[in-house]
Amino acid sequence: MSKALSLKDLNLRVLAVDDEPANLRVFEQIFEAFGAKVTAVGGGREALALLEFDPFDVLLVDIHMPGVTGLELMRLLRTSSFPSCEAPAIAVTADVYSYRRSDYLRLGFDDFLSKPVPVVGLVETVRRLAASSRRERTSSPSPHWAAQELGAV
Repeated sequence: MSKALSLKDLNLRVLAVDDEPANLRVFEQIFEAFGAKVTAVGGGREALALLEFDPFDVLLVDIHMPGVTGLELMRLLRTSSFPSCEAPAIAVTADVYSYRRSDYLRLGFDDFLSKPVPVVGLVETVRRLAASSRRERTSSPSPHWAAQELGAV
């Protein structure tokens, strides 16, 4: 496995949030195979409970979930003082019609991948986001702006 496709050297903690158990199993297998530690949770409420106290390096967030949706999760996280409030986040969804990539970036995500998520694309995206500090990225607005925009979309 080439270093470009490995995550082992980054020693990452990834939080995968999806209401479909099969998707969580796939994400767990991918991240474990490429050398990242992954925690998988089945919804936004569970994710918030973890994020309140535990730091994660990268978040993988499904958009359409019952209860706290991925968009609501991001709004709450980005306006919080949680340890991972500025962690890079990737929106994942099979719904490619409701929002565009630029909408997700405006709402506080750092990137977007459509389901089914391509393995190489996921690993490359996680590596790129984890390797750059949030301060260096200019594509995402401040958390305050993202919270305001959420109601407008």
